[in-house]
Amino acid sequence: MHTDPESLPMLPPSPEMPPEESKDTQAVAAEPATIEEHTKGEHTTANPKPTRPEGRKLQWKDLPVDMKSEVVKHVNRPTHMKTLCLVSKEFHEITVRFLYRNVSLDVGSSSDAKLSAFMNPKNIGLKHLRTLDLYLAEIRDKCMNQVSHAHFTIRMLLEFLPEDTLEKVSWHPWNPFNAENMLLLYRKQKRLKYVEAITLDRSITSEIESGKFDESFKGVRKVALFPDNRETLEYCHALLKRAPKVEKLTIQTNFGTEIPSRELNDSSTGAGLITRSIFNHLQPFNECTPLALKSLRLHKVHLRYASDTYCKFISFRTISSLHILHCPGADALLAEISKSQQLPEKLETFDFKHDDNAENDGLSALEGFLTLVSGVKYLTLDLEHTDTMPVSSCVLRHAKTLRAMNVHATTGGLGDDELVWDVQVFENIMKDCKELEAVSVAFPNTSLIRPTTDEFNAYKNALSQLPYLSTLHCTTWPNNKPSSSLLPRVAYESLLTTLASEIYTSFARDPFAASTSTTDTNAGANGAANNSPPPPPPPLTSSSSSSIPTLSDFHPKYSQLSILAFGTSDRGYEREDSLNQICYARGKRIDAEGKETVQPVKVSSLLRGYVDPRSTWAKHADHRPENTEAIMEIKGADANDTKFVTSLTLDKRSEVTS
Repeated sequence: MHTDPESLPMLPPSPEMPPEESKDTQAVAAEPATIEEHTKGEHTTANPKPTRPEGRKLQWKDLPVDMKSEVVKHVNRPTHMKTLCLVSKEFHEITVRFLYRNVSLDVGSSSDAKLSAFMNPKNIGLKHLRTLDLYLAEIRDKCMNQVSHAHFTIRMLLEFLPEDTLEKVSWHPWNPFNAENMLLLYRKQKRLKYVEAITLDRSITSEIESGKFDESFKGVRKVALFPDNRETLEYCHALLKRAPKVEKLTIQTNFGTEIPSRELNDSSTGAGLITRSIFNHLQPFNECTPLALKSLRLHKVHLRYASDTYCKFISFRTISSLHILHCPGADALLAEISKSQQLPEKLETFDFKHDDNAENDGLSALEGFLTLVSGVKYLTLDLEHTDTMPVSSCVLRHAKTLRAMNVHATTGGLGDDELVWDVQVFENIMKDCKELEAVSVAFPNTSLIRPTTDEFNAYKNALSQLPYLSTLHCTTWPNNKPSSSLLPRVAYESLLTTLASEIYTSFARDPFAASTSTTDTNAGANGAANNSPPPPPPPLTSSSSSSIPTLSDFHPKYSQLSILAFGTSDRGYEREDSLNQICYARGKRIDAEGKETVQPVKVSSLLRGYVDPRSTWAKHADHRPENTEAIMEIKGADANDTKFVTSLTLDKRSEVTS
């Protein structure tokens, strides 16, 4: 969760409250799995077990603190957390831990003056701060000293924050980070679990190699490396060598033309400069102990000869999250890890973005890999210059576990029309993948000024059978054919809202009724709501094992679809809304007679996560071009890889550093 500075006022010690509201509380964390981890080193007080007089009903104040924390944990908006902090002393002490857990700040503008209250030593929320994401503020009148101003603000932040509390600090722009600030971070924060190697204004490799900061790196679990010159490569090696317990590794290269590609990348004769420099401590690769990683993310890394390098010093069998983004030669890596000795045992997240060749080697290797591996829950495929969509068998292989599916392919590059699955293929996928909660695909063409096409209705009906679907992302825009002129934006959005209402209405029925009633299917195809109760189940017979009730008989009657999106994001900056995407949240309209109808409500694509956190699984955006001085390039996550031509300051990291 990203928290704006305006949502983080200084929270002074709570005023005196009535006796029943002034009990001491325990320190709690945001996630149950990390309660002990995040409360380590914090002051906690024993909270006596609440008692209540006999005969009195159980009240809120009688609940233990851990149960109250579970309730507060489900409040995800910072503004709502701020309100909870003002309710009572007990709510204040519980909520402040969640409010200050993850903070994102824009620095380098006149708003930096507002951070004085945030950095005040009396702010009791600072001791709960764990993650700090720093961005360069977007201001209208940029000046040459904006970066210097930002580094000064960061210096003040690091000086005033409590020591040994931060677990992650990330600088997102491509601009060089201040070396003295980085050394100050290593000196004051010795509980870091995330470190990143980025471009600095001077080299600090010698200071790190001296061993003065080894204590700060002993607990590191995730290392993110962003090399773009020789000095940064040495910095990457120094950090990775001092993180023996690393579980998550990210490598994204951003080299220009200063160093020849033949020298940078691996070849048939040996490892290239990138591999030799970063993993120098593991040479010779044939004799080293492979890194047992849980997550690996490679972006713009040449993998043609990965069988002699990455497959030697990384054990792919232990990886549960694999992201391969725009890596030339990625088909060679997929072919190598498809072998039994390298095939991942419990792969849950797979993200593959690839620019294929004329022979479609990447698509062939991808289909072979997905039909061998099993258990994928979050699948993202984005292919360019491919002739066909991936075969359905590589998706159906994971039908029992798949929770989010984000699949896109084009025959050309950016701007070309997307490929779509045949109706029969898509229906088969939706029929078997009953556990899907988020889907992002291209829909068949349809017109807003004519009845929807049969292919579009078939897609819509197939999706309406998913009982847990909460987010649907259609990356293709409906057209206004046969009209030859473009509609005004206001008129187009009005017609699109009508189509969204039809989709919501067709989903608002028993998701299993359509499979037993042809009438229900036809009603869904026409976009009409079916309010009649489903037919009674057939009587149980001893001769039919399929008649035994299953979990599907207890699914909720109405669809859970809450977020509906059209288009693709054209924004690289993760905190900037897209103008090329329209998102709707499911609303309700009540007329004068009290009759309820579905009403799509247009929401910002940035706020969709507050409506339904699962909606971020199905985000899809345009691909990124090569880095130039006029391109904002952000490291995407899962499905957030974007590109956007602009004159803004280069930004390099997004979800990848989360």
